Amino acid sequence: MKHLFPRLAIIGAAVVTALAATAPARPMFPSDQIPPPLGHYINNTDSISYLGGFVVIRNIDHFAFSASFPPPTGFGTNFDNFNSLVSVDASVNNGPFSPLQGNASTTVRVTHTGTIGPISTYDTEMLALNIAGGSLPAGVMLRESPTLASLGQTTITNLGGGLFNIDSFFDIFTELSLDGGQTWNPGSSSTGGPERVHLVPAPPGALALLGVGLLTTRRRRA
Repeated sequence: MKHLFPRLAIIGAAVVTALAATAPARPMFPSDQIPPPLGHYINNTDSISYLGGFVVIRNIDHFAFSASFPPPTGFGTNFDNFNSLVSVDASVNNGPFSPLQGNASTTVRVTHTGTIGPISTYDTEMLALNIAGGSLPAGVMLRESPTLASLGQTTITNLGGGLFNIDSFFDIFTELSLDGGQTWNPGSSSTGGPERVHLVPAPPGALALLGVGLLTTRRRRA
């Protein structure tokens, strides 16, 4: 019996180590501002169909935010406006998927709901997302539904040393126009509800470029 507890401790440590090794890494950023300048809101597993499947999009990526903002404090609410890019793969009439990218303007409501220790939580809502131009065909536009609430949540954990974990998602209802915004067609997600996009860090190459830029700036100042 006296040998049982050390063995259990060893087994428990092995299980914890295995779980830590297989657990997905939480998004880490060098600032608590949102949306993170180098963040991407993505969904690369589901698809959205319009007009009974005549148009289908997938591999959604919302990135290149023109501005980031300090989160509200004291149960306050911020309304953040910024420009960005949205890329998708699109198929028309069961044709092959092709990459497209449009220019986006976004409005997000962020409400502070509480802070416990280093962890702060926020209720969010995407109030507007309008996508046009770029490599989208003439007259093609995408938007967040003006009649259905696209809600989300953000949790920011202060890790110290200028690093933050930011867990964030939005559940978005979208609409497509093929005639320059005269008529709009609601999307139908493969999940049967709104399309969820979740925050991930930029690819390592982008972080490396940021590091080179910061180093160059410091050298110039020196």
